[in-house]
Formats: sequence, structure tokens, C-alpha cells
Amino acid sequence: MALSKDYNGLIRKMKSNIDISQYNALKSVNKIALLLYFNTGGMLSQKVENAKWGSKILKQLSSDIQIAYPGIRGFAYRSQMKMIQFYEIYKDLPECQILIGENFSLQNLDLNLLNQENSIVQLPTAQLEKHDKSLNINDKQIGQLPTAQLERDENSIGQLPTVQLENSIVPLSTAQLEKMDKSLNINDKQIVQLSTAQLESNYFIELFLSIGFTQHLLLIQKCKDLKERIFYMSKSAQNQWTVALLEYHIKSNLYDEKGKFEHNFDITLPIEMKAHALQAFKDEYLLDYLNVNEDDEESVFENAIVNNIKQFMMSLGNEYSFMGNQYRLVVDDSEFFVDLLFYNRNLQALVAIELKTKKFKPEYAGKMNFYLRALDKLVKLPHENPSIGIILCREKSKTIVEFAFHDVNKPMGVATYDLSTKLPEKYKNHLPDPEDLKQLFDEGVS
Repeated sequence: MALSKDYNGLIRKMKSNIDISQYNALKSVNKIALLLYFNTGGMLSQKVENAKWGSKILKQLSSDIQIAYPGIRGFAYRSQMKMIQFYEIYKDLPECQILIGENFSLQNLDLNLLNQENSIVQLPTAQLEKHDKSLNINDKQIGQLPTAQLERDENSIGQLPTVQLENSIVPLSTAQLEKMDKSLNINDKQIVQLSTAQLESNYFIELFLSIGFTQHLLLIQKCKDLKERIFYMSKSAQNQWTVALLEYHIKSNLYDEKGKFEHNFDITLPIEMKAHALQAFKDEYLLDYLNVNEDDEESVFENAIVNNIKQFMMSLGNEYSFMGNQYRLVVDDSEFFVDLLFYNRNLQALVAIELKTKKFKPEYAGKMNFYLRALDKLVKLPHENPSIGIILCREKSKTIVEFAFHDVNKPMGVATYDLSTKLPEKYKNHLPDPEDLKQLFDEGVS
């Protein structure tokens, strides 16, 4: 029995050490790959600008790279152009100057300068094992990354493993500052006090190197404002967003919608929970994947959501767990049913969602208040936070919502949804309206 205990303890320790070494290796691979693309883009950008290199030379360069590294992907002509774009977007940022210049070398790269102790990779063991085998990078040949980690098709660069941040970057420790001093060639006699700007620079670099290259390309394409790109970098790193999930949140305008919906959190939630709750909900949700019409009954709307529950949860965010629809509550021998019930892991709270296909009405708030009181009494566990309600409706009046919430004592908010059945104004003169297409299709069928 003692031997068995020793054995189990030893194997747990070995597995833990293996996991730690693998995710540290993955962090390095992702960062080295991004730095490779960034610096390759810089070299090519200078040649294009100063030596007037054109597409013919770049295509020849791609062929020569393929000859030197048979089977390598990610260095086709179009991929090179994306590296150039990547570099030129960020080259003038003061925060990126540490990544640029003659003194910067991938071969002599000190990753301690770019790492933070609290950076965390949350990847399945199978994926870690897959990529761990591909880390045989020697001193003279850092650039030859594994095919599986680079572009899947020759004309675009694939997504490398994403290094994830947990919540935020903590202030640098004394040991980290000493390492940084050495890497910046600071004399031992110099006393260096990092300013707020320098700490912010370190934070930006950590974010910059914490998401995959494909995600960077998507942000460059979709987000012209730097603050918006940084917002999505942070969210992607914190929440382990895939490229598809990042694209969805950009499309649904998460940057502008976060925390703008009408709510009563100021008077119903503890201060420490309010900020997290505001980040958990949006003013409007894009539900363009639902095959419903605006005049459909609420039951049809609910069934469509349940049938597409994975996409609906992606609309909400990846911190939600689905507990059920028409969730049954029994109060004094009477049955009541919550349309949709979720659990938010970050908030550690139940989230009840009521679906309304019409404009918000004051009585919706009273009904939700009753549901939340019942959930807190009958379902909520002692260690969990108060349940939160979201009334998801087609339209709302800010003033009516404020009046309806005046005497409500349970935390709730009102959000709207968009089915995207209407064409944007700029396309109306060029494309047929969806309703016209539907009518033509119905006539054709009949």
C-alpha cells in the first residue's frame, strides 16, 4: 500500500512537471513564431521600399525558402505580403521598438524579457503533446517551424497555438526587473524606476505576443482603431477565443456594446461584482444564425435558440454553462418556467433569460424579479452570488426600462437582439431585400 501511494504521488508529480514544461515550450513557440513573422515583414518592407523589390522577387524568395526547407508553409507570396502588413501596422508604436532594430535577434532572444510569471496556457494535454514534439529548434535555424503549426493553405498563414493570459499582467517582480535590466544593457550602477508608461509597454508586448498570427490578421482587417484591437487582444488571450469566436465578437460589435445595456446593478449587486457583471452582458446580441421571422411566436424563437444552443452560448460568451430551457420552479405548489437558465462561471451566478419577441413592457421586470427571488431561494447554492436576469426583447425604451426598474430589488438588465434580416443602407440600392427574395422563392415553389 505504501509503495502504491509513493508511486501515485510520483506519477502525479511527473505529469505536473511535464505539463509545466510543455506549456512553457508552447509559449515560446508562439512568441518566436510571431516575432519571426514580424521581423520577416520588417526585412521585406524595407526591401520593397528602399530596393524597390516587387512581386517577382518576392515570389522567387518564396520558392527559394521552399527549396531550403522542403514542405514548410507560411512563406508563400501572399503570406509574405501579410507579414509586411503586420509589420507596417505596428512598426511605429513605441511599445514595439524593442522588437525592431539591428540589435534585435531571434537567435539571441531573451524570452524572459517577454514572459510574465502569470501568463498561462490553457490547452488540452493532447494538443500540448502534439506541439511539444515540434520544438527541436537549433541555434542556427529558429525559423523552420513545424508545418502543422503554420498555414494550412499556401496562401494564408495558419493559427499557431495561442498563449493565454489569465486575467491581467501583474507588476514585475524584483527578479524580473533584474532580468529586464540586463537585457536592456543597463549599467549595474544605474538605478532604474519603471514608469507607468514602461509598465503599460510591457503589458502591450505581452498581449501582442499572446494571440495567434491569424487572429492578428483578423484584427488588422476588421479593426482600424488601435484601442479596439488591444481590447480584442486582451479578450482573446483571457478567454481562449478561437479565430471564429473572435470574428463573431467583432461582428457583433462587442467593443462598443459592452456594459451599455440598461440595468439596475448599481443598487442590486455588491461593488466588487458589478464591474464583472457589466462586462458579462451586452446591449444587443446578434442572432443572425436563427431561422426565425420577426412575427414568430416566442415558443418558436425559444426552440430556434435551443436548436442552436452552441451558437447562442457563443453569443453570450464562453463563460456560460447551459442548465436548460423552460426550467421548472415550484412555489407553493404552483409551477413556473424560466425560458432559459445558464450558469456564469466568472460571476458564479445563475443567469435567467426571458425571451420576448416584442417591445419591452414594464410587467416583464416584475415577472423576472419573481423568478430571480425563486432561483435564489430554491436553486442557488450558499457560496454562489445572487442570480441575475436578462430580458431579451426586440425593442426597448430606455425611459420605460428605468421606470420599470425603479422599485425592483433583484439584479437584471434589458437587452435587444438583431436577426439581421434588413440590408444595410449602403447596400439597399444594389441588392434585393431578404423579404423580396423570400417572396420570389415562395412563388417559384408554388
